[in-house]
Amino acid sequence: MNTMFSIIQVAYAHEEGASTATADNTLGPILALVIIILAIVVAKRIKKINKENHYEQRN
Repeated sequence: MNTMFSIIQVAYAHEEGASTATADNTLGPILALVIIILAIVVAKRIKKINKENHYEQRN
């Protein structure tokens, strides 16, 4: 749910930034999007590690 909200926020921020074509306004949403993508990648990696650890503990 939190990720979805963040994506909506970024999309909205991008719309806001698109009205005035300054580098400052475009950098924010792009940076936010990069952070969200990184967060998703890290979360998937953590899940994968947790699954491996769980599997090792069972055997």
